[in-house]
Amino acid sequence: MKKYLVALVIGLCMVIAAPAYATPAQPVHAEAKKSKKIGWRAFKKLPQAKCIRKRESRNKSWVVSSNGLWHGLYQFYTPTWLNMGGSKYAPVASQATRKQQHKIAYKTWKKVGWSPWYHATKPCY
Repeated sequence: MKKYLVALVIGLCMVIAAPAYATPAQPVHAEAKKSKKIGWRAFKKLPQAKCIRKRESRNKSWVVSSNGLWHGLYQFYTPTWLNMGGSKYAPVASQATRKQQHKIAYKTWKKVGWSPWYHATKPCY
């Protein structure tokens, strides 16, 4: 019984103390520092962003993929668009303005980098 009580006390101490030892989340991408220095207007002028728009939508904001899953300039997957706050502009990216799409793309880039557009940006680097 004493072993179980000691194990329970140690376990509780670890759970209670865990937040004190927790480290802050590390940036997901190497450009996290850069993303703090530029805004969405500068983001849309980045060579990678231009390349994504050209390859994904031929720079047309109203484009919808043939299967209906990908929308807009940056070919947003609808759940990504909604999770990044796009619902305040339109239900899908292709119904939002270019400016609104740039803002959500910038927000996505700040959070996860270029990874959502890996195949489109790979030749751009």
